[in-house]
Amino acid sequence: MMASGGGRRTLADELRLALADDIVRGLITPGAALDETELARRFGVSRTPVREAIRQLDASGLIEVRAHRGAVVARPSEERL
Repeated sequence: MMASGGGRRTLADELRLALADDIVRGLITPGAALDETELARRFGVSRTPVREAIRQLDASGLIEVRAHRGAVVARPSEERL
């Protein structure tokens, strides 16, 4: 149930924000692979919210999901920089 006035963040939202922060600060570099199992272990969650966070980050362009190869941090184009 979402509260009015912005609502409550989901676990996937929290993970998305943490990962986006790590990417923007350069702690996770462009081209780095994102391993769902390792991220789930790091954050102490199941892989389900990790997958959702990865989908959200893919939609935002911060990472790229490649079929059968997993997710990697996107290399920013000159336009994005």
